[in-house]
Amino acid sequence: MIRDTHFPYVVVVLAVIGIFSVFISYATDMLPIHTSKQRTPLATSSRVVKKKSCACCTKTTVQDLEILRQNRQKRLAHQQRYTQATDLITQYGLEEGIRKLKQSDPEIAAQFERFLVEHPADSKNARSSP
Repeated sequence: MIRDTHFPYVVVVLAVIGIFSVFISYATDMLPIHTSKQRTPLATSSRVVKKKSCACCTKTTVQDLEILRQNRQKRLAHQQRYTQATDLITQYGLEEGIRKLKQSDPEIAAQFERFLVEHPADSKNARSSP
């Protein structure tokens, strides 16, 4: 009796291909994971956002976006001021840099002085003259 060994190999290969294709489909998000009829969009903070068409919700959303934009601009402006201050101190040294910084931006100069008072060991490593 002659056994056909090709048949079990073909079945195994087809099963492996099927499992592999299902895995690839899930990995590339081609197969739905949830069986719900309608999927709701997700926000960046992973909370469900439901779209409403009323004027009060639209106004609130626009106000929230404006507040976020203003906060981002304030943060970037403060970061730019701090970077300019560190460049000034690096260029002119600690004492002269702080003196020039007091003339150009007293608020940041006060923050730097407060830091130097709290952490005097860090200021010893700073360059005092160019």
